[in-house]
Amino acid sequence: MKFQIEDVTVYFPYDYIYPEQYSYMIELKRALDAKGHCLLEMPTGTGKTIALLSLITSYSLSKPQTSIKLIYCTRTVHEMEKTLAELKLLHNYQIKHLGPQARILAIGLSSRKNLCVNPTVLAAENRDSVDAGCRKLTASWVRAMAAENPNVPTCQFFENYERAASAAVLPPGVYTLQDLRVFGKEKGWCPYFLARHMVQFANVVVYSYQYLLDPRVAGIISKEMQKESVVVFDEAHNIDNVCIEALSVSVRRQTLEGATRNLNRISQEIDRALEHMKFKYRDLLHLFVFTVEISICVKFKATDASRLRAEYNRLVEGLALRGNLPITDNWLSNPALPDDILKEAVPGNIRRAEHFLHVLHRLVQYLRGRLDTENVEKESPVSFVASINSHAGIDQKTLKFCYDRLHSLMLTLEITDTDEFLHIQTICDFATLVGTYGRGFSIIIEPFDERMPHIPDPILQ
Repeated sequence: MKFQIEDVTVYFPYDYIYPEQYSYMIELKRALDAKGHCLLEMPTGTGKTIALLSLITSYSLSKPQTSIKLIYCTRTVHEMEKTLAELKLLHNYQIKHLGPQARILAIGLSSRKNLCVNPTVLAAENRDSVDAGCRKLTASWVRAMAAENPNVPTCQFFENYERAASAAVLPPGVYTLQDLRVFGKEKGWCPYFLARHMVQFANVVVYSYQYLLDPRVAGIISKEMQKESVVVFDEAHNIDNVCIEALSVSVRRQTLEGATRNLNRISQEIDRALEHMKFKYRDLLHLFVFTVEISICVKFKATDASRLRAEYNRLVEGLALRGNLPITDNWLSNPALPDDILKEAVPGNIRRAEHFLHVLHRLVQYLRGRLDTENVEKESPVSFVASINSHAGIDQKTLKFCYDRLHSLMLTLEITDTDEFLHIQTICDFATLVGTYGRGFSIIIEPFDERMPHIPDPILQ
């Protein structure tokens, strides 16, 4: 049906509208006119999603001079797909009445796990493994090696997408995640990177809360969204929990054990890089006495001390991770809010890779001692940081830069299997948060789960 709400012609794809839906649209229209915030509630099962989509898209069609982008946030992938299915029905109805002028581009955006079409990558067990599998095939240094050695595996879907360049676009329409996968297979393009690219051009974007609320993800995905956007949080009573979850970190004994293994592996990578540099500058005649294995290492090893030296210089200048990285080399950004990270040089005591690893070893050892408790403890970040400084010799500024420093080092060492380094990333995530915020957070240490008080299972949050 088609009807008027003041100066807006509303296109509604059903023959009947509930009174609640009509009232909802009126209040929503007033909020759009006022360019403010609103909190609307409707009973379950009364069609709030289609009412909201109908009013906002009709509002945009009635006022073409106002460029409105709709960002619709859902809790789950299932809800995202339902929303896009409703929007597709509405879009077809609007085209039927208005013709081509009603065409829009609407896409859903989700993780690689839900959008990847490469069977090799999809064979991984979980999302972190899929992300790591993707990076192993698409990282800039992997592709550079593949250009010289055809035997180095890459992702054909990503390579085709890169070759298509500006021609890799989505035609107008409404695309569910399944539609994106089908389109990607037909074109031979990677649906994940295509969707990420098209987000900035789409009229409607549907994605999960985390893409807007979690600063680590939002810093990559949503930072370029236009200011003239209408942001909708479906089931908005979940926002508190999502925000708390996004900026909370849990550390167990298993985390610390895994972090120690990660640090040993990184240390080996650094030693290998430094050793390679020694080989590089020895006399060529002397090199001939080395084994074939070492010769291959000299020829193909991607990391060397010159990269470590260049990274050190960037850190001194305060430029670490602030340059333009290829889209495939972006990981989660800093867990602290961007405005709270000082634009200054990384502290001198963690500029050199080996010094940074010593700091992390001391931090892990300190946290291991804190988990060895029989009582529930609660502490403020300020006193916790003071305790770390007193017992481990790590100051607040050093803690603040741990996450960025680890990220920079892993990029320099060209590590792609990031899923194997989740433990040390968790420790650095925690260090940066506790070193950045003196208020708004608490550190809680519990020696056991309340459901099983006789089994020690300490956790620091």
